[in-house]
Amino acid sequence: MKLFEAIRNIPGAKIIGDPEVDFTSMEYDSRKVQKGSLYCALKGKVVDGNRFIEQAIVNGAVAILTSNKDCSAEVAVVVVEDDREGMALLALEFYGDPTKTLFLIGISGTNGKTSISVIIEHLLIQAGIAVGRIGTLGWSYNGESAPLSRTTPEAPDLLKLMKKMVDGGATHLLMEVTSIALPMKRIFGFDFNVGIFTNFSQDHLDIHLTMHNYFQAKKLFYDNLNAGAFVLTNVDDPEGKRIVADTKARVIQYSIHGRSEYGAEILESNAQYTQLKIRYHTASITCKSPLIGEFNVSNLLAAVATAVEIGIEPEQIAEAIPTIPQIPGRLEAIYIKDGVTVFVDYSHSPDAIEKAASVLRSVASARLLIIFGAGGDRDKSKRPLMAEAASRYADKIYITSDNPRTEDPSTIIDDIIPGVSNTDYVKIVDRREAIIRAINDAKPNDIILLAGKGHEDYQEVNGVKYHFDDREEVRATGRVIS
Repeated sequence: MKLFEAIRNIPGAKIIGDPEVDFTSMEYDSRKVQKGSLYCALKGKVVDGNRFIEQAIVNGAVAILTSNKDCSAEVAVVVVEDDREGMALLALEFYGDPTKTLFLIGISGTNGKTSISVIIEHLLIQAGIAVGRIGTLGWSYNGESAPLSRTTPEAPDLLKLMKKMVDGGATHLLMEVTSIALPMKRIFGFDFNVGIFTNFSQDHLDIHLTMHNYFQAKKLFYDNLNAGAFVLTNVDDPEGKRIVADTKARVIQYSIHGRSEYGAEILESNAQYTQLKIRYHTASITCKSPLIGEFNVSNLLAAVATAVEIGIEPEQIAEAIPTIPQIPGRLEAIYIKDGVTVFVDYSHSPDAIEKAASVLRSVASARLLIIFGAGGDRDKSKRPLMAEAASRYADKIYITSDNPRTEDPSTIIDDIIPGVSNTDYVKIVDRREAIIRAINDAKPNDIILLAGKGHEDYQEVNGVKYHFDDREEVRATGRVIS
């Protein structure tokens, strides 16, 4: 693509040098630049990409995008007011704006994004719709999948993936939208058809610093939806109405406790399934979901509402619900001898532990044992709050390591312990040992909640990622029966 064509939708962009230069790829990491690349020099909080312009040119860059008005280089330079906005808008042009071709569904909120995206994906596929998915579990489309380094990748990476899906016949795309991605403008200029709000609770304060900042970051997504879109909001959450107060999109409410356009009633709930009735408009669906717990009923309700609103027949939805697949690391059940069940869950915030533990407590016929830790180099204030949540439901707690990153794991555990109350607990720094100990301690029909890492297959210690999968560790004990 010629440079002058690529920047036509970037307000105030100026080219220094040859506007006719052709580029064949775009990169924001100078190490990935190849012959013919356009290099986006992003000025970050820690690293300034402008320092690597010379290296990018050596690697083959034929053009540079920067917000540095004094930039001089041997190749053509595009100067923009905002380098992240400029990169997103240039990527939209370069990849042919697949956000306008795809029916784009964005899911935001503290918890539940992955579960809702997987459920909607299943409902759409069963209805014969070609749908892709991008999020915490990586990306997937048409049987092909791969992990991602970020839940919501940078704009060029997202758009490259979208184009790949469009070229492969995709018509719909589900995307998890994180609070970190929004102020960093990773989806700037994207044309979403649907927004879904799940819930709001404490997380990522190491990035946002305050709950107000965190909320405002989340709210950006809904504020930027256009009038042709619709947004589904969970009004069981105290912030469900406020977060969509300024959106231009049509607002549809869902709730399992109050009056709303979409509601649900739990008819039966146990450790294997949930029987429920979903009501909307003048119709209803009665179904058996393999997902357990009230929060999963809320997730299912959001997914069903999305499917109905985009035109999938109720009969197709009801038929698809019983075959919803196990969502990796989301209350993923592993059955142990003597009737013991281990539930591996990605709950790594106080609210997520509260929800997972309360569900398992409600279906437990014996004791509930909880294994959890907290991530290093992340919000320290939530550590004792996670322990408080676990203490409300557990008969015994095993406090251990999560991803300590560059922190001393023993120190992280010491930060957690003050939140424990009226519950027996043990401190075991080694996560493998904690899992083995809890399984050995389990009595017939106990339930174990193994929280924090979920689908992750690594543990990060001192900046190095080692292979570690909670599910594999459970199976390695030799006690698993299925």
